[in-house]
Amino acid sequence: MNRVRVAPLVAAVLVGLLTLCAVADDRVALVIDNRPSAVPGDLDGGAMAPLVSALEDAGFDVDVGLGLDFRELVDAARRLGRRSRDQSLALVYFAGAVAGDTGRVQLLPAGGVPQGGPVLFGGGVLLALLRQNAAAARDRSIVLLDLPPEPALADLPFPESLPDNSVLVAATADAATDGLPPLAALLAADTAAGTIGLASVEVRAVAVGGTGAIEALVRGAATDISLVPEDVAEPFPTPRGKPVLSVATVDPVPPRPRTPDELACDVLRGSTSAASFEEYLRLFPDGHCAALARVRIASLHESPGRHQAGLRPGTDFRDCPVCPEMVVLPAGDFLMGSPASEPGHQADEAPQHAVTIADAFAVGKYEVTNAEFVAFLNAAHPAVDTMARWIDTRRSDPDSAIVDDHGHFSVPEIAARLPVVEVSWEGAAAYADWLAEYTGNAYRLLTEAEWEYAARGYTTGPFSTGAVLRAGDANFDARYSFNGSQRAAFRGTTTPVGRFPANQFGLYDVHGNVWEWVQDCWNAGYTGAPADGSAWQKGDCGKRILRGGSAFNAPQFLRSAFRYWATPDNRTYFIGLRVARTLNHAAGGATNPQDSHDDH
Repeated sequence: MNRVRVAPLVAAVLVGLLTLCAVADDRVALVIDNRPSAVPGDLDGGAMAPLVSALEDAGFDVDVGLGLDFRELVDAARRLGRRSRDQSLALVYFAGAVAGDTGRVQLLPAGGVPQGGPVLFGGGVLLALLRQNAAAARDRSIVLLDLPPEPALADLPFPESLPDNSVLVAATADAATDGLPPLAALLAADTAAGTIGLASVEVRAVAVGGTGAIEALVRGAATDISLVPEDVAEPFPTPRGKPVLSVATVDPVPPRPRTPDELACDVLRGSTSAASFEEYLRLFPDGHCAALARVRIASLHESPGRHQAGLRPGTDFRDCPVCPEMVVLPAGDFLMGSPASEPGHQADEAPQHAVTIADAFAVGKYEVTNAEFVAFLNAAHPAVDTMARWIDTRRSDPDSAIVDDHGHFSVPEIAARLPVVEVSWEGAAAYADWLAEYTGNAYRLLTEAEWEYAARGYTTGPFSTGAVLRAGDANFDARYSFNGSQRAAFRGTTTPVGRFPANQFGLYDVHGNVWEWVQDCWNAGYTGAPADGSAWQKGDCGKRILRGGSAFNAPQFLRSAFRYWATPDNRTYFIGLRVARTLNHAAGGATNPQDSHDDH
């Protein structure tokens, strides 16, 4: 992606914006000033008052935030999403510091990074969250960033492309004009005044957007924007006095075609015919489901007395109409963690150690969905303060929000099979406890060892799919290559559960979509970890473990061995859950089973 170092580009885009905006009045704007000089609560907009006034004069309904902390930033993004619906245009303006060391641009809260959580979860609000909320507008969305000189724009991981109805412009300058950073100054100025005296200020800018978006943005402007090939060297020439903009694109990679082996796996899952599994092994002796087929054959030939009410390994079942669908996993042994030679290996994934899962147990076939969690909320009738601890229903995307209508909860049909998100560890545990009470069976969160056993499905490499994860295998940020994987487009949102192929155990979305809470307390390594698959309840229990990665993470964070943590009250838009069920114990102690280890 090329960078443009000329102020006229920025002026042309913004002048075109205001010219276009003079046509209609159904538009909203969010203005955030998170610079150190911002004074929270200034009703006049503080130093941004000229910008706010210019936007209001142009017909924008403006929401202003000054000196916002992390939660206030998230709330402002959510409000923008609600306000942008049925509007023709949504504009976001942000002035303040950003970070890009997690592979995504994060807008930092006033006062710096908060304590109590890793940067990935608490350091800042992802730029993508604001962009997605602005994209709720009917026709187009525009995001403008006035940033400090450091880090350099070239070092920030801006998206390589955006939809045709979206535009992103980021700029830095070594000086401000009349107390305003450059983009704010341009917006606040009389559109006929051109660059309003910015000739003495070097403006460095980067712009991204689809061709259609750029054309729509500047339609009617006095100055056009020319598109040039991306391989043109910087600084760009400015032919015939026209500013130049490069538009980078990424061609989406279609889902990987299913192999005959994988199609056969799909047919076999849930089968009770040993002959069918034997035929599969004859055709695919080293196939995707070979290990599972051998377990199912042995299980089907065993005496039924060993299994609870026919719940043999490989069986799918659902305990009630609103309960999650479960899959019975066999007992087994595996190596937990990763060797130092594995690409992406982290110190907290060592030492590798043998773990024995002595008994078959059941695991959610999918991540818990909005519809399943809504059933729990309507049955539990939580108090307002309890509800606030469990889940944040003020979702950024109104079409996927759980709706709280005076204590009765619902979710739009289109979002029913999306994974529930913004659930705290306490809320996840409460959901599992409710399932246990409602069904009389021992539902609970998975232990960390159970989670890795289930995710691996007898595999030993970085992913259950092998050495690499492809865009057709899971929902993640495929713009980043890992271990030689092909780059692809970033979906930028969660997807309905079960959209991608299952792993060898028949479990879906073990890589990506949303992070999943497990029972265990955080320990920065496996020295002293339980070897029997039980939960490790000693360590830093003010931090709980998350597994699996999300739609918003690069592939290295989705490895089977990768571990992360968040505080138990963390409710973030990429955190969800999956449940387990003990098959040989009565219900009770669903989130803290009696065999959990607290003495290691």
